[in-house]
Amino acid sequence: MKAYHNGPSLGKTAIHFEPMIDMPASDYSCIYSTMSFVSDLAKKYGHDPVLTFDQPLFWKAMEIKTHEQEKCSFGKMALMLGTFHTCMSFYGAIGYVMAGSGIKSLLEIIYAEHTVPHILSGKAFSRATRAHLITAGVLSTLLNAKILT
Repeated sequence: MKAYHNGPSLGKTAIHFEPMIDMPASDYSCIYSTMSFVSDLAKKYGHDPVLTFDQPLFWKAMEIKTHEQEKCSFGKMALMLGTFHTCMSFYGAIGYVMAGSGIKSLLEIIYAEHTVPHILSGKAFSRATRAHLITAGVLSTLLNAKILT
């Protein structure tokens, strides 16, 4: 099997540890230092910086980027929400949009009553994944049964 790529080879890959910032991760100055370091490194190599944070740190990083955009080179920095928190937000959005549809009653047949709000908010992630798969399966079965009869 031959690998194809566009453009010149980037050379040998090297993996090394970057300096440790000895501060609490949620501290604004720690997030600012990280953003500055990554921004300088990206500028050195001629790329636009991309940083991924979990939800609370993402919010703080967005605040820093918004307030410091004129003074620093954070303008081209892309801040991304981690995949896990993106999925949690997606499940929460489904729960919010479907709130009046009877999905709560449906899920209370399968799960304990006090668990369902956590499923619909996306906080109980693995249960929410399972619950939405079950719900989709049930709805598909009912729809197919309706079509075939």
